[in-house]
Amino acid sequence: MKNLSHYSRKIVPLLALLTLSNFCAIAQTEAQPQETDSSASNLLPPVDIVEVALQMQDFNAMFLDTIGIFFRRLREFHAATGYKLVVGAHLSDFNAGESGFWGSLMALLFSPTDNAMSIDAGWIVGSNGRLEGRMRQNVSDPSGKFMPESLQLFKDSVEAFHEVNLDSIRNSQAPEYIVALLSVLQAGFASGAKKDTGDFEIQVFEGNRQVEKNAFLLIAALPQPTMPDIRVKPFRQNHAGEEEVEMRLQVAYKRLNSSNEQIRNDSDYYPTGGWQKVKPNEVWDVDFGADIRGGKVTVYCKSADTTISEVFYLRGANPSEQAVRDYLAAHSYNQWFLMKMIRQESGSLIAGGDMRQFNPGAGYGTGWENVVGCPNMGDPQGFGLMQLDNWGTADNPQEASPQQLWDWQANLDGGQEVLQEKLDIVDRQQAEHDEMITRWRRDNDNDTVSDNLEIIRGEGIGTTVATITEGASGRTETFAVNPTGTQRSIHDATLIKLYNGGRRYHQMLIRNSKPYRVLDRAVSPTNNRNYVGELCGKRD
Repeated sequence: MKNLSHYSRKIVPLLALLTLSNFCAIAQTEAQPQETDSSASNLLPPVDIVEVALQMQDFNAMFLDTIGIFFRRLREFHAATGYKLVVGAHLSDFNAGESGFWGSLMALLFSPTDNAMSIDAGWIVGSNGRLEGRMRQNVSDPSGKFMPESLQLFKDSVEAFHEVNLDSIRNSQAPEYIVALLSVLQAGFASGAKKDTGDFEIQVFEGNRQVEKNAFLLIAALPQPTMPDIRVKPFRQNHAGEEEVEMRLQVAYKRLNSSNEQIRNDSDYYPTGGWQKVKPNEVWDVDFGADIRGGKVTVYCKSADTTISEVFYLRGANPSEQAVRDYLAAHSYNQWFLMKMIRQESGSLIAGGDMRQFNPGAGYGTGWENVVGCPNMGDPQGFGLMQLDNWGTADNPQEASPQQLWDWQANLDGGQEVLQEKLDIVDRQQAEHDEMITRWRRDNDNDTVSDNLEIIRGEGIGTTVATITEGASGRTETFAVNPTGTQRSIHDATLIKLYNGGRRYHQMLIRNSKPYRVLDRAVSPTNNRNYVGELCGKRD
């Protein structure tokens, strides 16, 4: 890990999301300079490095002048303060014809000419391979400062900005932020002075082993989910004195579904009540309590007016099949179909193999879109072994907790909560059916109601059966209203289908005033997929 004095170390990102409306704000600021309070200089980062990440989209060449205004302000800022600048651009929503324009612009930035900005490093990334390829072809880089491979550095900058500065840019406040940024830069011209960064460095350890920046550490699965032994040290060479620094650790996890909707935005801080005071070169053993958390971990260290950070990542290890069976038995989770349901929900299909609380593999990545080692997710937002999704009532809606995402045992516990909720529904339905039959027999000289089942959706639609067999591959289960021998209750099939959602498997309707039984084997009126059949075909 580099010392703060090394320019390649990411210190603070200043992010400008330039959209079409943003350019108008910049142009207006140039034409009518904003008066700034001298106190704005307090907003200057107390470091000698500034990263400016520009996310540009939906532009064309007619806005070159307004882009130039922004770059001229940055150049003035650089000259006045002596801060090192790391400038990056993320380009999206462009066609191939526009890439030449952007290539020329970035060549101007990086080329060692009188008109170029004096910067220390830079990068460009594109939203697709075609654009990025054209960018690489068009950029002339005699300075050697163009680094198109530094995609992750840009992502880290953008993510860090969003995490520190809330979601104002996402909430369509970007034009106002651009004006504020220019005001801060203008205040910086007047102050001119760089602030002392100190020479602290955050060192991260797993036990006694020091880990590198952006390392991946694993949450243990056995004998029970356990966080790694994380320790951090605010390191300073040649330290003398007793002054303390303040440290805090954030664990964040974000996830999108297949519709590109953000379905998780979890964030937890440790210690939960504030900051941990630590003396330089002493080790803080992070206490997560009973929490099991994973995702992106940022360690913050505050000293005087300086805050530095270090990043690493937590991923999950899957439990063995036997460990899952042992946990179910120890907690009397004994529904006959439970292992079948876990396999069906999580896709854990290999006999004796690991059970998929997390996505398997070893190709870990730092981007939110890289899900290896992250909770196993199925649309729309189910997670883990039991694919915990939305449940509960309108008055008390429920979703998977962060603990249930990263702790496989908590996930199984949550699955039991959902099953109990659905079982209450099945029990109420059965009581309603019994009442319907009782009323019919009372009013019709004890005329019986048939136990036969009319299939109204799915395979066999239009037929009437006394029992129904579900499954495949030599693994089947037979259901009946009044089961005998190895048959299963039709209410079990209803419970199984309710866990997945959708219409009830077994229902009682009225025809000519008389109750009769129906089966709905399809997951929905427009989808004939048979969830009960799929589950029954899985291994025990």
